[in-house]
Amino acid sequence: MPVPDPWFSAVIAEGLQRLAAMHLVGTPTDAGLDLACAVWIDTLWYRRAWHQDPDAARLRRAFAALSGSARRWPAPAELLDHLPAKPQPLALPKPDRAPVGQAHLAVMKRLIARATKTLPGTTPRSKQP
Repeated sequence: MPVPDPWFSAVIAEGLQRLAAMHLVGTPTDAGLDLACAVWIDTLWYRRAWHQDPDAARLRRAFAALSGSARRWPAPAELLDHLPAKPQPLALPKPDRAPVGQAHLAVMKRLIARATKTLPGTTPRSKQP
């Protein structure tokens, strides 16, 4: 299993420490918190692509939302339920339909139309037996 990035481990550990400070039902003991943290890190890192920017901020927001709604010590899946969507990349601008481009397009359309016409003395393929 790949080793999680240090930033990821730090964000998960910080979030779990905050949850532990709330003394929710089922919170691991101080001795068990290190193991719980390792399990959370391994569980959340496995088979996912995490990137420090923007995922560190997304994970912190998810922990804040989870802290606001948790009544018991949560499972890692509950954090994922609170994880905000990744920001979408900016869309490319619409292409500029400059007059020169319009003229080139018109020439190309005429060339295609001329190339697809039936030559004199030939039969179109659609009418051949």
